Order: sequence, then structure tokens, then C-alpha cells
Amino acid sequence: MRVALLGYGKMGKALHKTLEEQGHNIGFIHETQNVIEVSDHLLSCDVAIEFTGPENAVQNLIFCAKHGLPVVSGTTGWLDQWSQVQTKQQEHQAKILYGSNFSLGVQLFLEAAKNLAQLMKGRQDFKLHLEETHHLEKKDAPSGTAISLFHAVQQGDSSLNQWTLENEQTNEKTTIKAFREQGIIGNHQAIWDGAIDYIKLEHHAKSRQGFVQGAIDSAQWLIQQQKSGLYSVRDVLGLT
Repeated sequence: MRVALLGYGKMGKALHKTLEEQGHNIGFIHETQNVIEVSDHLLSCDVAIEFTGPENAVQNLIFCAKHGLPVVSGTTGWLDQWSQVQTKQQEHQAKILYGSNFSLGVQLFLEAAKNLAQLMKGRQDFKLHLEETHHLEKKDAPSGTAISLFHAVQQGDSSLNQWTLENEQTNEKTTIKAFREQGIIGNHQAIWDGAIDYIKLEHHAKSRQGFVQGAIDSAQWLIQQQKSGLYSVRDVLGLT
């Protein structure tokens, strides 16, 4: 497949390397935060893979929708503008796939968290909180994966109404603690803490390669879809 890379940071460079190793072609690279300009190189691509920042993601997704270019996005921190992207996807009958995390391990971790939350539902002797740790350059907090983790446990336990980014636990909201440390790729935990013991479910990323391969697999899946839609990585993995 011929791929446009929107964003050329750590993920963009890792994608470039793996795509070429697997025999794919890089048709276009957009490195800056400037607005993307239409070009033959860009429109000749089969799909775009977008890893930029929350300040650029929405305009990039809308651009791809407008020009009929299927796009896979792993940028987090912009979901407060989800309805805007959804409207443009429907208007242009575009193919857009979003994932807060493309790792197969993470998706299985989220499923496990949902199932464990269902088992823990109603157990007042345990208090749930979530934790995430990322590298110092991570722009958004909590991470998109941490928010996905909250939604996963919420599916298992509907009494979990909201999350809050605080260091103090509250009875009304589930606390997400966000830490930033040098060299950490990504670590997520769901912890049910009780008076005499605790249960911890954890996913730890050893490298970015799981995210890279997941994004490539998602791009290949997306271009094969006959219908337009606003898809997720869970659709790719058959978890919906």
C-alpha cells in the first residue's frame, strides 16, 4: 500500500522504517504543524496514518475526509471535538479510524479490565483508581488509553460515573493518576484497593513496535472496507 504519514515524530519515524521493511511505499510525509496542502503525491496515497498532536489532529482528519483519503489516527487529547469530526465524516462519507492505542496487548488488557470490573461491581470494600505513566514529552494527561481504560471498566460497572485527574480519591469519581518519567513508553494500571489486599491489572509497553504494527494493520484493514464509517481499532480486532 502507498501511505501518507501525517506527523513525523517518534511514531512517524518508526512507522516509516517498518512500512518500508514490509514492502510498503511512503508517498507523502507532512512533518510540520502547518495546514496540509493538496498535492498529487498526497492524493495518490491509499491511506494516511496520522500521529501529530491534539492541536492538529482535527484539521488533519477533516482534510482527509474532504479529499476522500482514508485516514488512521492515533493522536489523543482531542476527543472534546469528536462531534465535529463525526459530522464531517458523515458529510463526506469518509473512512476514518481512530485508536487511542493500537497495541493488541492493550486491547486485550481493556477487555480484561472490563470483565474484572464486572466481577468487582458492588464490592464496597474495594476502591478503584487508575494510573498511567508516560515519557516526559507526552502532551496530554491523562492519556487517551487511560480514558479508554476508564470507559472499559465503566462498561463492566455502570456505577462508575465519571473520572477525575486528581491525587485524591473521591466517592463520586474514579481517580486517574498521571505520571511523566524519562524513557517510559507507556504503562497503565487498574487498581482495586482494599483494606487487607489489592488487585492490580497492568499493561506495560516495552517498545513502540506494538503501536506501529497495530497502526499498519489498521490502515490495511481500513482501505479494504467497502463502506464509509467512523471506525475504531476494536473493529479491526473484531472486539465490537
